[in-house]
Amino acid sequence: MKKIVLLSMNIENFKGLSRLQLVFGGKDCAIYGDNAAGKSSVCDAWHWLLFGKNQEGAAAFDIKPLGSDGQVKDHAAVTSVEAVIAVDDVPCTLRRTYYEKWSQKRGSAEQSFDGNTSDFYVDGVPMKKGEYEAAIRDLVGSEDVFAMVTSLYAFNEGLNMQSRRRVLYEMCGVRGDAELMAESERFLPLLEAIGKHSIEDYLKKLKSERTELNREKLKVPARIDECRKMKDSVKGIDFDGLSRSLASLDEEREQISGELVRLNNDSALVAKEKELEVTESKREALEMRNRMHRKNQEPKRDTAALDAWRMGAAAAERAYEAILKRKKEAEREIGMHTANVAALRQRWTEVRAEVSSEEEKCPTCGRPFDSSALSRAREAFEAEKAAVLARISDEAAEVKERLKGAEKALGALQAELTAAEKALTDIRAAKPAETVQEVIIVDLPEYEAEKAMLWDEADRLRDEIEDIRSGSMRARTLLEERLTEVRREGEQLQRELAKKGICDESEKRIEELTAYDRELALRLGENDRLTFLCEEFTRHKVSLIEEGVNGHFRLARFKLFDVQVNGGLVDCCEATADGVPYGSVNHGMKVNLGIDIIETLSEYYGIRAPLFIDNGESVTKLTPCSSQVIRLCVSEKDKELRIEKEDNKGRRETKNESFTAA
Repeated sequence: MKKIVLLSMNIENFKGLSRLQLVFGGKDCAIYGDNAAGKSSVCDAWHWLLFGKNQEGAAAFDIKPLGSDGQVKDHAAVTSVEAVIAVDDVPCTLRRTYYEKWSQKRGSAEQSFDGNTSDFYVDGVPMKKGEYEAAIRDLVGSEDVFAMVTSLYAFNEGLNMQSRRRVLYEMCGVRGDAELMAESERFLPLLEAIGKHSIEDYLKKLKSERTELNREKLKVPARIDECRKMKDSVKGIDFDGLSRSLASLDEEREQISGELVRLNNDSALVAKEKELEVTESKREALEMRNRMHRKNQEPKRDTAALDAWRMGAAAAERAYEAILKRKKEAEREIGMHTANVAALRQRWTEVRAEVSSEEEKCPTCGRPFDSSALSRAREAFEAEKAAVLARISDEAAEVKERLKGAEKALGALQAELTAAEKALTDIRAAKPAETVQEVIIVDLPEYEAEKAMLWDEADRLRDEIEDIRSGSMRARTLLEERLTEVRREGEQLQRELAKKGICDESEKRIEELTAYDRELALRLGENDRLTFLCEEFTRHKVSLIEEGVNGHFRLARFKLFDVQVNGGLVDCCEATADGVPYGSVNHGMKVNLGIDIIETLSEYYGIRAPLFIDNGESVTKLTPCSSQVIRLCVSEKDKELRIEKEDNKGRRETKNESFTAA
């Protein structure tokens, strides 16, 4: 235990004191003086000597004596405080000065103020500020601890609640919640559950969880009822019948698709086209024989030029007719593809406009169905709808591609036909003139009749081919319309079958909710058990800690917890006397509480230092204190400070002849 006592002080030009010498002799003393005689300045001088602050801890205060105008009385005066102390009976002299620095710059008649400066001395040895502060720390310890063991109000009023609790807990060795729980078997489940939380936070967590668990448990019956109603809403649907109907539609769709493929490869049309080709070949052969026959009738002459013209004209005519034939075929193909595109466009528009027929509320009670089931049904509808639209779009794209190809081919054929027609006109106009005698040339016998017969046959076959194609187009249109209808019916059946999933899902959801309800009940029971343990531990902890802390004090009793109405704890730290809070006791009791606390803290920190008590005359009986006590007492008759030293046997008054108070 380090004990520091104040032996004497010399104060010059400090606040209202011009010169003052005090001799304490390491004894308890009382300093008497009228108001404004300088009693508090003595205490300020002591703290300023040590830490450069006044007794309230403020570094910015008026150190120099002031005149009546509030300005520094003497700028040349040096403020000085010197004290002789004894640390464990070893004397030590401390001195601190404070003065203004003035300088006269070259060429100037006036001095300029350069600021204030301080000098520091320990046992007469000058030191720098840092060295002096280190020496003070070595002598009296840290400033914070020194304040707590020398100021009546530093602990109760200078520290916040958290700091007061921390000091008391450190001093009294208060154990943490985990250690306290581990000591009692009944609190071991709480220790395991609480984890890193404090007891207060964990209790808040439990109560928040209980509110949420109750809220969830109240929702479960309504959810189960909703699932049952949703299940009942589809109970009358014949899902097996729907599946059979869907299978039948799938089979019909395959048949229609086969019919469409067959129409694309119509054998009757192929046979007629081949028959037309044969007739055309016969007609061409007849024409060739007739030309040979007519040629043989021509007189013998040089006919090379005319023969070449005839061959060219015949070739041009054949080319023209072939192109004309292909052009008509292309036009018929364009008509067919155009009709298919229109039908597919109409089908796409109808499917696109379809909306889900799922009802959002129960038709019986009006309660909304389970949102997850409705969402799945709508998603299934939208997915199937998107698939149908995609199939229609793909088929339309294929038809459009064929239409585009046919239109492109038609354009090319039109250009070819124009060129062939011009070539035929040009070659006919270029027929060479004959210079031989005209010879009557006749056709083959029966040529005209056979030619007419072949032309009629070709026309008939063309008409039949056109009829077949027209019939195929009508049949294709009917088949495609039916295929569209079959697909629409299939989509409707699939939507109805999707409701079977709602039924199964509802049953599964009911089982899940029932299990969830049981789980919530168990969790609520566990929550209640842990909440009860928290409340029990709170009472146990409050009793242990407050008893442990208060056992270190003679007078002071600390209230460390406020127990809330809901059972929770709120940290607090307030000294009390006979149950009365520190803030409500009188001044005398505050002083004695402060002394009691200082006595305990001094023992804990291992240091006792001089204790100044302002308004000392207001306390008739001080609680015993092992530190040096210096009371500052108001005495109207003492216009100058008077010191009265006390010893263990009583009090004797000594007028100090060696100081004057300004």
